[in-house]
Amino acid sequence: MADTINSLYIVHPGWTQLAVRLQELWQGREPQPAAPDTSPLPYPIPYLGEEQAGAVFCGDSPNPRDPQVYHRLEEASAARTGDAGRYWTWAAEPCAT
Repeated sequence: MADTINSLYIVHPGWTQLAVRLQELWQGREPQPAAPDTSPLPYPIPYLGEEQAGAVFCGDSPNPRDPQVYHRLEEASAARTGDAGRYWTWAAEPCAT
């Protein structure tokens, strides 16, 4: 689930590689991991570490401060949206601390 969701954030090569992996799954084959892109970047990229994404994610949405609440939220989210709901519930859990 995480692979699918994360692959949707970048059109190329994300969508292309995701399509290949999903096709392999559909055909009953184990998808091979994508080769990392080692091409040089045309310009310097600023540091975009995990904590930056977490700060934005946690700051832009209301999240419970009690980590125990996320178990109930997981079940409610799964009832509404399936496994994607479970994924997003636990993606927000670090915001509790």
